[in-house]
Amino acid sequence: MAALASAKRHGTSRNRSARVGSCFWLIGVVMVAALTQVVEPNTLGLARDDVDAAALIGRVTRVMSKIDGADPAGAYFAFLSAFGSASQATTLSAMDLRCIEASLREPLPWEATLSPLTRQDFPVLIMLGGWPGKDALVRSTGRAFRAVGERLSQRLGGELVTFENSFHNPQLAGAPFNRRLEEFLRAAGNRHPRAAGGHEPHH
Repeated sequence: MAALASAKRHGTSRNRSARVGSCFWLIGVVMVAALTQVVEPNTLGLARDDVDAAALIGRVTRVMSKIDGADPAGAYFAFLSAFGSASQATTLSAMDLRCIEASLREPLPWEATLSPLTRQDFPVLIMLGGWPGKDALVRSTGRAFRAVGERLSQRLGGELVTFENSFHNPQLAGAPFNRRLEEFLRAAGNRHPRAAGGHEPHH
Protein backbone atom coordinates (compact mmCIF):
# COMPACT_ATOMS: atom_id res chain seq x y z
CA MET A 1 0.00 0.00 0.00
CA ALA A 2 2.88 2.30 0.50
CA ALA A 3 6.56 2.76 0.54
CA LEU A 4 8.45 4.49 3.28
CA ALA A 5 11.79 6.12 2.74
CA SER A 6 14.04 7.70 5.30
CA ALA A 7 17.52 9.14 5.17
CA LYS A 8 19.43 9.02 8.42
CA ARG A 9 22.77 10.48 9.35
CA HIS A 10 25.03 8.26 11.42
CA GLY A 11 28.01 9.30 13.45
CA THR A 12 30.64 7.40 11.48
CA SER A 13 31.26 7.17 7.78
CA ARG A 14 31.32 3.36 7.77
CA ASN A 15 27.68 3.41 8.90
CA ARG A 16 26.48 5.87 6.28
CA SER A 17 23.15 4.80 4.87
CA ALA A 18 19.85 5.82 3.38
CA ARG A 19 16.68 3.87 3.87
CA VAL A 20 14.02 3.12 1.33
CA GLY A 21 11.52 0.34 1.02
CA SER A 22 8.02 -0.84 0.29
CA CYS A 23 5.75 -3.43 1.75
CA PHE A 24 2.23 -4.77 1.32
CA TRP A 25 1.51 -3.78 4.91
CA LEU A 26 2.65 -0.22 4.50
CA ILE A 27 6.18 -0.06 5.76
CA GLY A 28 9.42 -1.76 4.85
CA VAL A 29 13.03 -0.77 4.98
CA VAL A 30 15.89 -1.58 2.66
CA MET A 31 19.29 -0.43 3.88
CA VAL A 32 21.08 1.07 0.87
CA ALA A 33 24.65 0.55 1.94
CA ALA A 34 27.31 -2.15 1.74
CA LEU A 35 24.81 -4.52 3.37
CA THR A 36 21.20 -4.70 2.22
CA GLN A 37 18.46 -5.84 4.57
CA VAL A 38 14.68 -6.07 4.20
CA VAL A 39 12.48 -5.56 7.23
CA GLU A 40 8.68 -5.63 6.98
CA PRO A 41 6.87 -4.76 10.20
CA ASN A 42 3.25 -3.97 9.40
CA THR A 43 1.48 -0.94 10.81
CA LEU A 44 -2.23 -1.51 10.27
CA GLY A 45 -2.64 -1.63 14.05
CA LEU A 46 -1.81 2.09 14.21
CA ALA A 47 -5.30 2.93 12.95
CA ARG A 48 -7.50 0.50 14.87
CA ASP A 49 -9.76 3.39 15.89
CA ASP A 50 -10.37 4.40 12.26
CA VAL A 51 -13.73 3.17 10.92
CA ASP A 52 -12.36 1.84 7.64
CA ALA A 53 -9.25 0.30 9.19
CA ALA A 54 -11.38 -1.43 11.83
CA ALA A 55 -13.67 -2.75 9.08
CA LEU A 56 -10.68 -4.08 7.12
CA ILE A 57 -9.32 -5.79 10.23
CA GLY A 58 -12.73 -7.38 10.75
CA ARG A 59 -12.93 -8.65 7.17
CA VAL A 60 -9.42 -10.11 7.22
CA THR A 61 -10.07 -11.71 10.62
CA ARG A 62 -13.18 -13.47 9.32
CA VAL A 63 -11.43 -14.65 6.18
CA MET A 64 -8.36 -15.91 8.04
CA SER A 65 -10.49 -17.84 10.53
CA LYS A 66 -11.90 -19.93 7.68
CA ILE A 67 -8.74 -20.44 5.66
CA ASP A 68 -7.52 -23.96 5.05
CA GLY A 69 -3.74 -24.07 5.16
CA ALA A 70 -3.80 -27.09 2.87
CA ASP A 71 -5.16 -24.91 0.07
CA PRO A 72 -2.76 -21.97 -0.30
CA ALA A 73 -4.30 -20.84 -3.60
CA GLY A 74 -7.77 -20.71 -2.10
CA ALA A 75 -6.38 -18.91 0.94
CA TYR A 76 -4.72 -16.32 -1.29
CA PHE A 77 -7.86 -15.48 -3.24
CA ALA A 78 -9.96 -15.42 -0.07
CA PHE A 79 -7.46 -13.03 1.49
CA LEU A 80 -7.62 -10.73 -1.56
CA SER A 81 -11.40 -10.71 -1.39
CA ALA A 82 -11.20 -9.02 2.02
CA PHE A 83 -9.60 -6.05 0.26
CA GLY A 84 -12.23 -5.94 -2.46
CA SER A 85 -10.16 -7.67 -5.11
CA ALA A 86 -12.09 -10.14 -7.24
CA SER A 87 -9.23 -10.91 -9.62
CA GLN A 88 -8.00 -14.49 -9.73
CA ALA A 89 -4.93 -15.51 -11.67
CA THR A 90 -5.43 -18.63 -13.76
CA THR A 91 -2.37 -20.25 -12.20
CA LEU A 92 0.00 -19.64 -9.32
CA SER A 93 3.60 -20.75 -9.60
CA ALA A 94 5.23 -23.15 -7.16
CA MET A 95 7.14 -20.18 -5.74
CA ASP A 96 3.87 -18.24 -5.32
CA LEU A 97 2.37 -21.14 -3.36
CA ARG A 98 5.44 -21.46 -1.11
CA CYS A 99 5.31 -17.73 -0.38
CA ILE A 100 1.61 -17.94 0.45
CA GLU A 101 2.21 -20.88 2.77
CA ALA A 102 4.94 -18.91 4.55
CA SER A 103 2.66 -15.87 4.86
CA LEU A 104 -0.06 -18.00 6.47
CA ARG A 105 2.36 -18.77 9.30
CA GLU A 106 2.95 -15.08 10.02
CA PRO A 107 1.09 -13.01 12.64
CA LEU A 108 -1.98 -11.17 11.42
CA PRO A 109 -1.27 -7.72 9.94
CA TRP A 110 -2.20 -5.81 13.10
CA GLU A 111 -0.56 -8.11 15.64
CA ALA A 112 3.05 -7.05 15.03
CA THR A 113 4.78 -5.62 18.07
CA LEU A 114 6.23 -2.24 17.14
CA SER A 115 8.44 -0.01 19.22
CA PRO A 116 6.78 3.35 19.91
CA LEU A 117 7.01 5.51 16.81
CA THR A 118 8.16 9.04 17.52
CA ARG A 119 9.13 12.08 15.47
CA GLN A 120 12.60 11.64 13.98
CA ASP A 121 15.43 14.08 13.41
CA PHE A 122 16.01 12.78 9.88
CA PRO A 123 13.83 13.18 6.76
CA VAL A 124 10.99 10.71 6.25
CA LEU A 125 8.86 10.29 3.13
CA ILE A 126 5.81 8.01 3.12
CA MET A 127 4.58 7.02 -0.34
CA LEU A 128 1.06 5.67 -0.51
CA GLY A 129 -0.81 3.94 -3.31
CA GLY A 130 -4.25 5.30 -4.17
CA TRP A 131 -7.24 2.91 -4.29
CA PRO A 132 -9.66 4.37 -6.85
CA GLY A 133 -12.75 2.65 -8.15
CA LYS A 134 -16.53 2.46 -7.97
CA ASP A 135 -16.59 -0.49 -5.58
CA ALA A 136 -17.35 0.63 -2.03
CA LEU A 137 -15.21 -2.11 -0.50
CA VAL A 138 -12.16 -1.09 -2.54
CA ARG A 139 -12.62 2.56 -1.59
CA SER A 140 -12.96 1.60 2.07
CA THR A 141 -9.71 -0.37 1.87
CA GLY A 142 -8.02 2.66 0.35
CA ARG A 143 -9.26 4.89 3.17
CA ALA A 144 -7.98 2.37 5.70
CA PHE A 145 -4.46 2.51 4.32
CA ARG A 146 -4.69 6.26 3.97
CA ALA A 147 -5.45 6.43 7.70
CA VAL A 148 -2.36 4.35 8.45
CA GLY A 149 -0.22 6.54 6.21
CA GLU A 150 -1.47 9.64 7.99
CA ARG A 151 -0.68 8.12 11.40
CA LEU A 152 2.84 7.30 10.24
CA SER A 153 3.29 10.81 8.92
CA GLN A 154 2.08 12.35 12.18
CA ARG A 155 4.18 10.14 14.42
CA LEU A 156 7.38 10.24 12.39
CA GLY A 157 7.06 13.83 11.22
CA GLY A 158 7.25 12.72 7.62
CA GLU A 159 5.73 13.86 4.34
CA LEU A 160 2.91 11.77 2.87
CA VAL A 161 2.65 11.46 -0.93
CA THR A 162 -0.06 9.51 -2.77
CA PHE A 163 0.37 7.89 -6.20
CA GLU A 164 -3.10 7.41 -7.61
CA ASN A 165 -4.17 4.18 -9.28
CA SER A 166 -1.23 2.22 -7.86
CA PHE A 167 -3.03 0.42 -5.00
CA HIS A 168 -0.49 -1.51 -2.89
CA ASN A 169 2.33 -1.06 -5.43
CA PRO A 170 3.20 2.66 -5.59
CA GLN A 171 6.70 1.70 -6.76
CA LEU A 172 5.12 0.44 -9.99
CA ALA A 173 4.04 4.00 -10.82
CA GLY A 174 7.42 4.19 -12.53
CA ALA A 175 8.83 7.59 -13.37
CA PRO A 176 6.67 9.65 -10.94
CA PHE A 177 7.66 7.38 -8.05
CA ASN A 178 11.34 7.35 -9.00
CA ARG A 179 11.40 11.09 -9.53
CA ARG A 180 9.83 11.80 -6.13
CA LEU A 181 12.18 9.35 -4.42
CA GLU A 182 15.19 10.90 -6.15
CA GLU A 183 14.07 14.38 -5.03
CA PHE A 184 13.76 13.13 -1.47
CA LEU A 185 17.17 11.48 -1.43
CA ARG A 186 18.82 14.50 -3.01
CA ALA A 187 17.26 16.86 -0.46
CA ALA A 188 18.28 14.54 2.37
CA GLY A 189 21.83 14.41 1.01
CA ASN A 190 22.01 18.20 0.87
CA ARG A 191 20.81 18.36 4.45
CA HIS A 192 23.27 15.73 5.70
CA PRO A 193 26.26 15.56 3.31
CA ARG A 194 27.99 12.74 5.19
CA ALA A 195 24.86 10.56 5.01
CA ALA A 196 24.96 10.92 1.23
CA GLY A 197 28.61 9.95 1.03
CA GLY A 198 30.01 13.48 0.92
CA HIS A 199 32.34 15.21 3.32
CA GLU A 200 31.64 17.87 5.87
CA PRO A 201 33.96 20.88 5.83
CA HIS A 202 36.90 20.79 8.21
CA HIS A 203 37.16 23.48 10.87
